Amino acid sequence: MRAPQISCSFSGHRPEKLPWGDNERDERCLSRRVQDITLEAAIPCLSQSDGWTAAQQERYRDLLALCNYRTVVQEKYDPGCMHRRNRYMVDHSSLLLAVHDGSTGGTRYTIEYALRRRKDVLILPVPR
Repeated sequence: MRAPQISCSFSGHRPEKLPWGDNERDERCLSRRVQDITLEAAIPCLSQSDGWTAAQQERYRDLLALCNYRTVVQEKYDPGCMHRRNRYMVDHSSLLLAVHDGSTGGTRYTIEYALRRRKDVLILPVPR
């Protein structure tokens, strides 16, 4: 018997707000290998990584290469494209997993949107 399909979206803070920064080898980082999943990258706009460092852009390309699907929410950047990407993720999932420290910003907005849409939300506090 096949397990039921569950779709979830992920939201969280940028590395500079996390105690481990971009060190994914830190034991507090929530990075784990999961098998038998389909990954979709919800990309807010084509220029998302343009202002990032070369190392960040390389990591971004590596992550995109792991995805089965890549959905570009819109071609060009505008001030609302990140929120539209977040709403896309919530609207196309049944569960939101969020790493959140309680502060205002995009992750909090996404959590509140998911709750308004009556989605299940699991908030993972930022470990210190």
